[in-house]
Parts: sequence; C-alpha cells; structure tokens
Amino acid sequence: MSGGLGEDWGEVVEGALSRLIPVYDRMNRVMSFGRDLEWRLKGIRAAFGGGELVLDAGCGPGVMTDAWWRVYPSSKPIMLDALKEMLEVAHRRVSDKAATGVRGVFEALPFRDSCFDGVMMGFSFRDAQNMRAALSELSRVTRDHGTLLVVDIAKPDNAITRWLIGVYWRLIVPAVAFFVAGRYWKHYRVLYTTYKRLPKNSDLRSLVGEYYEDVSIETHMGGGQIILIARNPKH
Repeated sequence: MSGGLGEDWGEVVEGALSRLIPVYDRMNRVMSFGRDLEWRLKGIRAAFGGGELVLDAGCGPGVMTDAWWRVYPSSKPIMLDALKEMLEVAHRRVSDKAATGVRGVFEALPFRDSCFDGVMMGFSFRDAQNMRAALSELSRVTRDHGTLLVVDIAKPDNAITRWLIGVYWRLIVPAVAFFVAGRYWKHYRVLYTTYKRLPKNSDLRSLVGEYYEDVSIETHMGGGQIILIARNPKH
C-alpha cells in the first residue's frame, strides 16, 4: 500500500489545481465550513515551537506559510510546490516576509539530507503521486528528532462515514463550486479522485509509521479531516 494519485497526478495537480488559483482560498473556506485556518493553526502550534527551520511542502498559494507567521513571526519557512503558478501567488502573499520558494515534487526533493527541523503540509499530502516515496524523501530531509505535520482531508475507517464523505466530495463539492467558483466549478470534480486514492486513516498511520517513530492523528469532521503529527524520522 503506497497511496497517492499515481497516474492521475497530472490531471489533478497540473490539470486542475493550476487553474483553481483564483478561487482556491474561497473554496477552501467553503469546503471546510470555515475551519481550514483553525486546523492549520492548531497543527502548527501542536507540532512546532517556533525556532525551527521548516519546509512548507506543497505550499500552494502560501496559506500554510502565512498561518505559520501568525504563530511564529520571527522564523521563515522554505516554500516548495510543483507548480510555478502557485509559487508566484505564494510569493505575492508573503512578499513582505522575504520567503524563499523552490519548485519541486515530494518524491524528489531538491534538498540535502537532514537539512530541516520539520516539514509542514497543509492540504497537500493528498496530492502526492506516491505517498511512500514522498514519505521517504520527507523523512530524509528532516533532522533527527524532527517533525512532520500533515493537515489534510482524510478517509475514515468507518464504512458508513467513509461513504458519506465520498458523496460529499463526489457530488456536493462540485455543486457548491458551481455557485461559489463560477466557471472553475468543473475542476473540483477531480477532488473525488483524490479522496478515492487516499488510504484509510488507520492505513495512513501505519504507512507514516514506517518512516517516523511516533505518529499521532487527531480527527475532525467524522474522520474526514486530520491533523497528523509524526516525530523522529527513521534514518
């Protein structure tokens, strides 16, 4: 069990996400019932102390880095994203913070071993092409006793809840996007592909545990959203 988008990566990341930039923040608020920033901030406070050199992996338009500075304004995360367009928006969002942005994918990080105190991922780990390969790289660039934070949508272990959340992503989100995101609504149909490809929460915990010593998962929204904190990478 590797998890990840596999052959659908291009359609989801390069095909859809790059086109959703104009409505990205607005739809994230709607899809999370206004709680996405709350979850980001909670995860950052729980996972880090503020003095770390942190990689914002899959930074998107810079929302997670911006959330970091709300909590720890004195340090500067390094932002990474596969999409040039996302990095450009992220730089504009945090331009007054002099942040550094790097283009790259999770499965082949352009950094040396053990160069970060931690990695944070805000609604981006689900977009890995191969989660096992991504975790191998994320743990590689993290120092001993470092931390991985993942705030993301999730797939509950309970079959009924899992089905209901699947209906939400397959039918309700595109319908809501039709009214909220206008002509961009059709690109939100690919989020169901992302959900289908997710491992169940218990399987995700086991997978992360292959690369980190200590893994904890806090669930919200019936298990459809998680704050995962993993410490001490297995080098």
